[in-house]
Amino acid sequence: MMSNNHLTLLVENSADAQLIQWIFQAAKIPSEQIVVTPMRGRQNIIKFVNNLAENIAKNYAVLVSVDLEKFCDSDLKSKIDHQFNSFITLFYAVPDVTSWLFADKKTAIKYVKSDWGKKLIEDLPAPDEISDNKNKAIAKVIFGEKYSQWDFLKYINIDEAMKSSSSLKDFIEGINKLLIQKEDVASNMNLKVFAGLVNEVVPSDTVLWKTSQGRPLTAEEISHEIESGSEIGLQYASDVLRVSRDFLKSMAKRRNTQ
Repeated sequence: MMSNNHLTLLVENSADAQLIQWIFQAAKIPSEQIVVTPMRGRQNIIKFVNNLAENIAKNYAVLVSVDLEKFCDSDLKSKIDHQFNSFITLFYAVPDVTSWLFADKKTAIKYVKSDWGKKLIEDLPAPDEISDNKNKAIAKVIFGEKYSQWDFLKYINIDEAMKSSSSLKDFIEGINKLLIQKEDVASNMNLKVFAGLVNEVVPSDTVLWKTSQGRPLTAEEISHEIESGSEIGLQYASDVLRVSRDFLKSMAKRRNTQ
């Protein structure tokens, strides 16, 4: 189902797989690094991952739907967690992937023709708070019955969407973390060298980055975070790599058009 060079994400159905691929496009997550595989239901996912050995399971991640009540209830959520192989990384779409269609309302509204549809989106609560049955019904009525009509997801502002949906934020940040670990930054790039480059580029007291919580970090602080291999350091390294990839792709396209 996968090669050693990829992370494989297992999802519950083909519709989720398509929506996630569009979300990855919006988040600029390279398609060559992650394979999204539909499994025809949660039980099939559970059966598959629970037969995986530890060294294989670490190459897999799982995304399943869960309603807000269960997600917020630690006991109920724990019961769900324990159904899955403890060595795989488990993510939750609250209440399901369809709700993320409404995470960036500004972009979603652009793809709705009717005024009542636009007003409906404006009045919706946060995506994680929309009921499962309601979000699917709304999506089909205002965007269209076919999933192919929902491809505007590839154009959403991922930063705004992550502010709106905590489950989407956890998912995107978690996937980025897994990919940076998969690339094995610690050994292949040498974090000490990476940290040293940060110190050389800008003065140590320059505010270089802000965390998702808005905490400013100076170049010196970022350097320490990278060298220690902390979550913040790995996230920064991941962002730098993503921007670098985009820059190189852009340069390549310019050369091809000259």
